[in-house]
Amino acid sequence: MDSVYGMRAWRAWRERAPSDLAVYKTPRCDVGREDERGRVESYVELQEIVSFLNVMNKGEILLFRGQPGDYELRPTLHREIWYPPAAVGLEVIDLTTDRKHFVRQLEQARELVRILLKGRLPRWRPFDTEPTAAWAVIQHYNIWPTPALDLTSSLRVAASFALGLKHFCGATRRAPAPHRKPSYLYVFGFDRIISDVMRLGAAPLDDTDRGAEQFNVIRLSALCPPTTVRPHLQEGFLVTFPLPADDLRPAATANARLIAVIELVEPRGHSFWTADFPEHSEVLLGDELAAEIARRITYRFEEERLSLGDLVP
Repeated sequence: MDSVYGMRAWRAWRERAPSDLAVYKTPRCDVGREDERGRVESYVELQEIVSFLNVMNKGEILLFRGQPGDYELRPTLHREIWYPPAAVGLEVIDLTTDRKHFVRQLEQARELVRILLKGRLPRWRPFDTEPTAAWAVIQHYNIWPTPALDLTSSLRVAASFALGLKHFCGATRRAPAPHRKPSYLYVFGFDRIISDVMRLGAAPLDDTDRGAEQFNVIRLSALCPPTTVRPHLQEGFLVTFPLPADDLRPAATANARLIAVIELVEPRGHSFWTADFPEHSEVLLGDELAAEIARRITYRFEEERLSLGDLVP
């Protein structure tokens, strides 16, 4: 069974520093259990835990995701609902009514992205031949649901998002302070990161002892134009899954690669952050492409279903 050095091993090391921590490894299927989770009240403490996880799980590349709630770690197209951009005019979209429609419209989203980015990329070929290249932009800017999940290699970025920052196609909302309900920091471990999406067809999917899900991890900074500041500043990565089945509730999830789940709590009267490690600001969330997407991409309703329209000139 696939096991990792997670929070159980960290607690044993902090309390007793035994010479052998192998007996404290956690089966990967148990990482998300409440009794296996960690809890921190400062960024310094969080960094200390993640440093331990990095040292102990040497064969894996650690990536992070921060969420204000303990939501399912599923790609947007594999969920039951989707929170669309403000331009749609709705708070939430039900994906279960006709998932095939949202899968079909993903090709329209890809074409819109191709048009928007044409001439802005010094390396254009991936957007001509590999759908995943466009999915990266579609997902990161929340244009349409995709079979992809956003992660980051930056612990500060993930923690900043977990403790209140959300982005909706260029708009920023901050959770009210003080924020005392736990937020969540998820630590994932992967064997391989793909920088060149043109190698996806030749490279085998990550299918070793990790459950039924198959996925690839792609470095966003290798795909997005240099002028799209946000994915580069956020040190973004994308986990891509196969497209969902038409008639079943999708089961794709990133849980199979979890190493730790850590609750982040802002202590009463104190800040989670320090002067040396401040949270990231809203500047991280905006760039020119986000503004153009909000201005030019249109949405319409056809037979009571949301669809993508043409670009506004």
